Amino acid sequence: MLRKRLLLVMSKFNKIKEAIDNGLKIKPLDLKKHHQKHNELTEELLEVERTYIFKDQAEEIRYYKMEKPEFMKYGIFIDRVYDMYLDEPFGFKETKMEFLQQEMNKLCTFQEENKEMYRYFKANETNKDAEYFHRNSTKMDIFAVISATFMLEKYLYSEKDPRPLSEKLKDYPTIKWKGSKVELVELIYVLAYAGKIEHESKEMDMLVKAFEGTFDIDLGNHYRTFSDIQNRDDPSKLLLILVDTLRIVVSILNENLDNRKHKLEVIQKIKVALAQLHPS
Repeated sequence: MLRKRLLLVMSKFNKIKEAIDNGLKIKPLDLKKHHQKHNELTEELLEVERTYIFKDQAEEIRYYKMEKPEFMKYGIFIDRVYDMYLDEPFGFKETKMEFLQQEMNKLCTFQEENKEMYRYFKANETNKDAEYFHRNSTKMDIFAVISATFMLEKYLYSEKDPRPLSEKLKDYPTIKWKGSKVELVELIYVLAYAGKIEHESKEMDMLVKAFEGTFDIDLGNHYRTFSDIQNRDDPSKLLLILVDTLRIVVSILNENLDNRKHKLEVIQKIKVALAQLHPS
């Protein structure tokens, strides 16, 4: 009965939830309406919760630890974002950035003050569930609060730098592929066939395009390239090189366990050994 009511309440809030999850910009006046809607639905849920008798301890723990926080975190998030909107100072960019940093500092302080619960949340611990997650516990809503802080952190980052992801990526150093195009195709295909890369599309084209974007390279007709790889006497040239490389690096590092004190010397040893393995 209680879980059904929770699912019903969440379905009534679903459009607002989707907008928040998708990072859509919510108008300030809508924030107030969304907060009121969440409060109304919370009260609707509490009407059942107050008199509900849990079948057993496991059901009660699951409700307060996993099920209810998935709804409550949105109310906490909306309430805090609306407060930030009301408190946001006038001024130029520097003033707003300072304000956003102060809000981020509040999150950091809260995390430090509740370090034990954050560790419990992140590690998915269970040993204190019976103590924390029951009707009369002062900590029964803590996972909702913690989840909301992660949402707020993401929101603050987006406010501090509202550019789309494609623009933000330009701030990072460009990664260049220094091997041949054939070698990169070999690597992509073997990772895909080995099930080491998860991607939404089953089409190899989409995966290859992702690598092309990452390394700023045009791999051309990769199907033809892989067909050529199939017909080689040894189709695993790059992989064998990588195996030999890893073995040499690990061997040298193991011989120089105190490599932090002699880092430059160790790096030089590795370079010399790899140069002998793969002479140009």
